[in-house]
Amino acid sequence: MRRTILVIAIFSISLLFGAGEPNKYLWLGIGAKSLSLGNTGVALDNLDCAPFYNPASVSERGKFSLTAGNQFLALDRRIYYASLASEVSDGAGVGLVWIHSSVGDVDARNMDSEITGTVSNGNDAIYFAFAKRVFSNIHLGLGVEYLQSSLENLTAGTAGFGAGISYRIKDPQITIGFAAQNLFMKISWNSNDYYGLGYVSDEKIYELFRGGISYRGKISAIPFVLTGDIWQFSADKI
Repeated sequence: MRRTILVIAIFSISLLFGAGEPNKYLWLGIGAKSLSLGNTGVALDNLDCAPFYNPASVSERGKFSLTAGNQFLALDRRIYYASLASEVSDGAGVGLVWIHSSVGDVDARNMDSEITGTVSNGNDAIYFAFAKRVFSNIHLGLGVEYLQSSLENLTAGTAGFGAGISYRIKDPQITIGFAAQNLFMKISWNSNDYYGLGYVSDEKIYELFRGGISYRGKISAIPFVLTGDIWQFSADKI
């Protein structure tokens, strides 16, 4: 009986996160600056959460920065994040981003619709990036990514890579950026250790390709930023 209940709960939570794909929550974006600019960030330098948008953006960022935030969404969904970034030496920089999402108070019920407890769940993502200016205006970055999903007693994770490039013009202040992420990532679920009729399922993490451009200027001594991003997922996932 309990196995049936857990399977139903797992499928319900998967639907809340978007057709069961374990990284759909990442589409919402993070960071006050990026979200205020329409969830853009591929061509924004000095961005605290740069490893999430473009690994190349952590180079030549100057002083150390540390940020954190949260989002409370519909259907009792929650997202928390923390990020840090710093220039290390000779224009090189490093950055780290952690993101957590979960659905609160998901009831577990028996066949008589009686509440028997709650179903624990959660998703975590970690992005690490290193970047350096290689030519006068060209910056290259490499990233390591880790995704983990948990549903009740089951936990599955995967590691992959990302890479990015940005071209920065100082006058006028224009930045063009490109990034490829979620490379070589796949999550495998295996319930054989917990349920009598175990099941093995593989979930593809679609590669994400981003491109963007930004322009910084001033109007009557008031600074402004114009920026735009284009996203493309592999297998025609938008």
